[in-house]
Amino acid sequence: MTNSRPALARYLCALFCLAASSVPLHQAAAQPTTRSIWEGIYTEVQADRGRRLYLKECKECHGEDLSGGETAAGLIGKELVSFWSESSVGVLFEEMRETMPEETPGKLSDRVYADILAYLFEANRFPAGEEELEPNVDRLARIGISPKPE
Repeated sequence: MTNSRPALARYLCALFCLAASSVPLHQAAAQPTTRSIWEGIYTEVQADRGRRLYLKECKECHGEDLSGGETAAGLIGKELVSFWSESSVGVLFEEMRETMPEETPGKLSDRVYADILAYLFEANRFPAGEEELEPNVDRLARIGISPKPE
């Protein structure tokens, strides 16, 4: 019987290296941002639709007041902004689409994810604007997330 521990160790090391390298590669591929989340990137009507969808699809884990729970992060306040700061709305959108809802990631339409995101922005007091947040990753990738400018 041969010892499979070295092979397992090499496999786990390769898997770890691949996982660790995927974040910088993803960030390197990101487009430069040309807009800010503070420029009114969603509408109040869209945020209202998003609120209803959030209550249906997300509140069980993230809480009715977006404060989080035992198994899910809060989606309101400084934690959200500080975690996603220096990122883009496109990265946040993709993360939502690829991981939520936890039991069935990607089950919602891109429009629904965009509407829920609009609600999260409204709840976090980012200003509304005249145009809806479009579920277009390339466009969303150009909108930067940052703390409120002074």
